[in-house]
Amino acid sequence: MQMGKKIFVIYPGRFHPFHKGHKSVYNYLTTKFGGNDVYITTTGVTELPKSPFTFDEKKQMMITTGIPANKILNVKNNYNLQSVANQIPINIERDSIIFAVSEKDMAEDPRFKNFVKKDGSPSYLQPLPKNQSKLDPAIKHGYLITVPTTDFTVLGFPARSASQLRSQYATLTPEQQKAFITDLFGNYNTNVHNILNNRLGNNVGKLTEKQKKLLKKLIVGIMKEDDAKIKSARQKWNMAGLVLRNAELDAAQQELTKANDDLKAATTPEEKDRAELNVKNKKDGVDSRKAARDAAQHQLKSI
Repeated sequence: MQMGKKIFVIYPGRFHPFHKGHKSVYNYLTTKFGGNDVYITTTGVTELPKSPFTFDEKKQMMITTGIPANKILNVKNNYNLQSVANQIPINIERDSIIFAVSEKDMAEDPRFKNFVKKDGSPSYLQPLPKNQSKLDPAIKHGYLITVPTTDFTVLGFPARSASQLRSQYATLTPEQQKAFITDLFGNYNTNVHNILNNRLGNNVGKLTEKQKKLLKKLIVGIMKEDDAKIKSARQKWNMAGLVLRNAELDAAQQELTKANDDLKAATTPEEKDRAELNVKNKKDGVDSRKAARDAAQHQLKSI
């Protein structure tokens, strides 16, 4: 390694939220490379629900876990030399720079697997070689190192993802929240508690205007869809009712026809009296069934 040449290490991430698992990665890097030249970078981009925390809020979380404030950098691009060069004492013509990537990101993100440009030439980021004495200066190449991730639990549950942690927090009582914060950051901090409550306790109130409009559109769409389903169900129900009323009217008319035939066939005064009474009853039945049928038709048309 050239006289006076230094290696600067950058640990970039979104960190929503930062926690003691990330702190363990920082500790690993400071042990391997020396703490003076290891930095954490993150952006100030916020977008609900995946990125609720501002840079200052994430910085407070980092400090709570024990990260020195002067080792936390606000950048526009996590894997870009220009984003960090003016914030650290690096000589880009002489010193080298390493970006730390978690095992998970290295396995899942395709951009960390291809180290050549479209024309076949080496890309800026390259895998970290075993012989670190021959690293190129930062102006030519940056290097990627894969760092191990640390498994841990929060309130007895494995901390599997940032989204799971955010969702879990929103379900907790105030006392459980304090225990959650102590588990997640290694220490309890009132400021961090307030940050989590503001950002995770009621995300709906923190939506952007664009997100509110999209949410309103979604809700209206669901309501319209439900109304259409209800209307369709009512139409089917009323159609079935109309079919039933028509069948009842047909049956009543057939009974009236038979009653008239019986009246014509009557021979004695007693038979005629009974037959006439039956015809009257059947006529009343037909009238009643017609009224029911007409009501069913009106109900069907009114939808």
